[in-house]
Amino acid sequence: MCNAEAAALRRRQELARVEHELLKICRQLCVGDKIPTHSQLMRRLTASERTVLRALERLTQSGAIIRKHGSGTYVAQASRDHTSCDIQQASGTVIAALARPGYSLYDSILRTFHQCLQGYGADLLCLPVVQGHLPDIALPNRIAVFGYEMIEEAVLLQAAGKRVVMIGTPPAGQLSPIPSVTGWHRAVEQIIAFLGEHGHHNIAVVNLENNLFGNLPLNGIGLLSPMALSSHPVRISIVPFAETQNWHRNRDSVRTYFCTDDAPTALVVANEELALSIMSTLQWAGIDVPHDVSVVGIGSGWRGEVAHPSLTTLDPQLDKVMRLATELLLSPVETTLPIVTEVMPRLVVRQSSATVRATVNNC
Repeated sequence: MCNAEAAALRRRQELARVEHELLKICRQLCVGDKIPTHSQLMRRLTASERTVLRALERLTQSGAIIRKHGSGTYVAQASRDHTSCDIQQASGTVIAALARPGYSLYDSILRTFHQCLQGYGADLLCLPVVQGHLPDIALPNRIAVFGYEMIEEAVLLQAAGKRVVMIGTPPAGQLSPIPSVTGWHRAVEQIIAFLGEHGHHNIAVVNLENNLFGNLPLNGIGLLSPMALSSHPVRISIVPFAETQNWHRNRDSVRTYFCTDDAPTALVVANEELALSIMSTLQWAGIDVPHDVSVVGIGSGWRGEVAHPSLTTLDPQLDKVMRLATELLLSPVETTLPIVTEVMPRLVVRQSSATVRATVNNC
C-alpha cells in the first residue's frame, strides 16, 4: 500500500470512528435535544474540525440529526428507537450490577450501562458474585443481574424486596420468573441461520465462554441437530480460544485446520476485535476471506466497517438493551411481573461473508 493509499485509509477510519462516537452521543439524548457544538465535539472526540464537520454532514443526510441554521444541531427521531425522557431524574440513586467473575461481555455492557445511568444522574456499583454467595454488603434497592446462570440469586433478591432486572436469556422452553431484557444471547443462532441459508453447513465457532452457547442444542461432540436454524442440517465445530492464539503464531496450524476436505467454510467469532485479528491471520496463511472461509463477528464497532474486506457483523444492540433495563429499574411504576423484553440483534452484511462456492478448498 503506497503512502497516499495509507493516508486515505486512515482518514476513512478516523471518519468512521467519529461518526460512531457521535451516534453514541445522540443515543444518550432524547429526540429534540441539542448536541454539543462542533468545537466542543472536536475537544471531546480529539478529532479535527474537518472530520467532525464531515461526520455531522453524514449523520444529517442519514436523518440521525437536524442542523438548524443559527440555532444548533439536534437529535432527530432516526437516531433513537424511542425516548425515555418521562423517567424522573434519579440523582443519588445507586444501581448494582451483579455478574459471575469472568463474564466476558461485562466490560462492554457496563460502559453502555454507565452512560445510560449518567443521563439520569444515577450511580453504578459493580460487584462480582461467586455462585451461591451474594456480596456480604448492604445492596442498593435496584439491581441489574447479568447472565441467566444467576437466576437463583436474582429470585432471592427479588423476594427480599429488591427491584431486580435480569439481562440474559433463559434456556429454551423456560420462562424467566422476573422482569428481563434479552436478545444478544441468540446472536450465534441468528448468524448460523444466515450462514446456513447461504450454503454453509460446516461452521466453526470460536468459544469465549460457555453461556454463549447456552441456547444452542449442541450434543456432546459439537453437532447441531437438524432444526429450524436453517433449511439444512448444520455441523458446528467449537474452536477453543487457545487454539486461535496458536493460529496467530503458526500459519501451518491455520492451514492444517482449514485445508482439509471437511474443513469449515465459515467462522463465527463472538468478539469483533478478535474476528478482525483472525481474519488477518487467515489472509497471512494464504486463506482467502470470503472465498475460502466466510468470517462473521459479533459487535457494533467502527473498525469492522473500514477493514479490508469489511467485516460482516451482528450488532447485539447493547445500547438498546441497557436503555430498556435502565427504564425498568428507574421507572416510577415498579413491576415484579415476569415481563420479558427481547431486543433482536441486527445483522450487517458486508464483504467478509459469501455464499459457498462449489469448490471451496484452494489450499
